[in-house]
Amino acid sequence: ESNSFCTLLQEVSPFPPSSMRAVALTAFAVALVAAVATATPTKPVVSDAYTLPWSYLKEENGQLSVVTSEESSGRTVAKAQWNESLADLGWDYLNVEGSGDYNSGYLEGYLTAARIRLAGIPAAPSDAKVFQWVVDHLAYMKQMSEALRATDKFWAVVGDQLSYLDGMADGVNANTAARTAGDKNVTSFELFLINFGDEIGDVQTAVNVQSGRTPKGFMQSWKPSHCSALIKVTHDDLYMAHDTWSGFEGMAYRMYKVYSFHGVTVSFSGHPAFMASGDDWYMTSNQLAIQETTNGVMNTTLFTAVVPHTVSEWLRVMAATFLANDGETWTTYFARENSGTYNNQYMVVDFKVYSPGSTVAPGTLWVAEQLPGIVVRADQSAVLREQGYWASYNIPFYAEIYALSGYLQDYKIFGDFYSYTKYARPEIFHRNQANISDLAGMQRMMRYNDYETDPFSRVTNCSGAPDGRCLTPQSSMLTIASRGDLMPLYNTTEEMIQHYGPLYTFIAQGCFGAIDSKIAAWSNRHTQRAYVISGPTNDQQPTFQWDAKSCAGIAAPRGTPTTVDYPWVEFNRVRDPIA
Repeated sequence: ESNSFCTLLQEVSPFPPSSMRAVALTAFAVALVAAVATATPTKPVVSDAYTLPWSYLKEENGQLSVVTSEESSGRTVAKAQWNESLADLGWDYLNVEGSGDYNSGYLEGYLTAARIRLAGIPAAPSDAKVFQWVVDHLAYMKQMSEALRATDKFWAVVGDQLSYLDGMADGVNANTAARTAGDKNVTSFELFLINFGDEIGDVQTAVNVQSGRTPKGFMQSWKPSHCSALIKVTHDDLYMAHDTWSGFEGMAYRMYKVYSFHGVTVSFSGHPAFMASGDDWYMTSNQLAIQETTNGVMNTTLFTAVVPHTVSEWLRVMAATFLANDGETWTTYFARENSGTYNNQYMVVDFKVYSPGSTVAPGTLWVAEQLPGIVVRADQSAVLREQGYWASYNIPFYAEIYALSGYLQDYKIFGDFYSYTKYARPEIFHRNQANISDLAGMQRMMRYNDYETDPFSRVTNCSGAPDGRCLTPQSSMLTIASRGDLMPLYNTTEEMIQHYGPLYTFIAQGCFGAIDSKIAAWSNRHTQRAYVISGPTNDQQPTFQWDAKSCAGIAAPRGTPTTVDYPWVEFNRVRDPIA
């Protein structure tokens, strides 16, 4: 059984004395009450997606056609609901039912072709070694899935997903109405690169390390992958919530997706052409809820284990999500064929095991953390039972992962920013989670950013600044729903260090932050109802606008509003059952 972080904490990262914590909490109490009063969420807009009309993919004499009537001639091989609700809700909606392979992908590609083209088609990797790595990687997965699909469910799902990409590309190309001048046919390789986008940077690092090149700096590669996540037990419910942190361009074309394949329905937050969430955040008809936050890998020697003959992280996640009926099985599938790319902490909540008012039972929460060459996984229901919550914030929980990835070394150098307990977000989660008793409390928690007055949003390492004190002492990045656009902009490294200290890369001004929130609940496990919101928080902060001040030199992505102020949205997979 893997060691938790608790033993390591006694050596390198103890909580501050209880008296110091009490002072901080007392000083902040009045401000917190005022902030909560102004941050009450609006009631979610209900999107009864199950009422949307269906489109059908028909096959007749070897030809495929998309129609709006099931009575049309031909055999129905897939069906879908598609709603372009981005302008009003901040999310488009897609629901696909079928076999989960080529035909399902074709229908998604056809219906969402305009959005896929609007979001952009990536270029092939310019580094020849990276390009060849990806080519070899794809060839291995196709070969293995073809050879083993009849006897191994894991490889069968991987093969179906790759076939889905082929269908999606053909569907996009078949929708000529979605083309604009200069548009070319898309390829399944390009669509694979879209799904592989969170992993390609790790491949580049691996190629550099294995070739003896200087790897890309950690501070440039880790920041785009931050997220905040919380699992909370209340007196009558169990919640799982997640905030995606990314460049603000990432909120441009959000899409809420539902896939019903292999006898399982999976709902997730995503983007055009994404076959996996990427955030990641999922709900399944097997009553599982899955989410992750990304961990950095500062120890670049680990990247010698990143090799092509593995399975992409996103494909392993989707295989596990479709195949697993509990957290242990999910983490078992996930650990297979470890690519060592997009290294995350995954949390799997099994709503079937939970019963309101009862002790949190074993199997309620499984946690897996991946590095190149290793996946550590274990049942962490006991932590959820003892604390009443589980928080995740881009710092590894398992002592082995924490030390091996380089966090322990960086904690010794840079201090609390790398501490599992004393970094800003664990402190804020620990304090504020006690106020959560219902959905509204979870909404407040996940949209929380009161950095100007919160003592835990204070920059803790100001070495290099005048007198060891940062000229900008509080950071809007040191909180749950970060807003890098709110910080002052300085042009030189010297100015950055004076104002923000040596970790300025992470806490200074930038067009970066929390771009959404998603909440699942035990009480909604049968309908897979989700509560989601797109855009940076404006609970305690001004509404985000694309302008020279917030994102210098970056315009609002094409087809999106200048002011981002979307409501909370409630998505239902099916109509509520009649009591």
